[in-house]
Amino acid sequence: MATTGQARESTARSECARPEKLVVIGNSLTRHPPSAQVQWPNDWGMAASAKERDFAHLVASALRLPLELRAIPEFESAPSQHLHRIPEVTANVDDKTLVVVGLGDNAKNETAAEFVSSYGKLLKAAHGLRLVCMSTWWGNAALDRQMKKQCEDGGGRFVGIGDLRQSPQNPDQQSGPQYAIAAVNDHPHDWGMARIAERVVAAWRGSEEKAGCQPAARTAP
Repeated sequence: MATTGQARESTARSECARPEKLVVIGNSLTRHPPSAQVQWPNDWGMAASAKERDFAHLVASALRLPLELRAIPEFESAPSQHLHRIPEVTANVDDKTLVVVGLGDNAKNETAAEFVSSYGKLLKAAHGLRLVCMSTWWGNAALDRQMKKQCEDGGGRFVGIGDLRQSPQNPDQQSGPQYAIAAVNDHPHDWGMARIAERVVAAWRGSEEKAGCQPAARTAP
């Protein structure tokens, strides 16, 4: 029979285990397939100049983890109709998975309460070894507060990214590839994607420190 000390040591080892894969659940910032309608020919995070420059791939590269993308923007706009997809988008999430969730931008005001409830259910199903949640990019403060509570109540770390869009340091609208459709161009480009990735990685490190993990138990990007 394990002693109390042994049990605590085993729990600490489990909590400080390095993730073996990264699952990102999100909207068009995570992945948008080619669409002639909005003149977007690529299949990665919208407005990034290349796949390896969107935030999800940057985080995966920084942490040296295999990446799985689960883009479900429909979950934002019609949450009750897509609750049945939670098992699908959380498939293979286990205690060796770092999960990043970036949703909320397409939530409608009239179904915001419904979205928040569904979002909480998603987070419960998606909580692997570590959970990091992102705020809205377009800055819905009321929704961000509710998502932050849901995330932190579930043991996750919440990352604000909405300030980046209108930051005076943001060069995305002046340099690099520009897109004819305003809604596409208003997504984070390479600078914005890089800053989002930095914040997600910092949140992961913060969750490790909160769990009391030793630096040797982590792999710094």
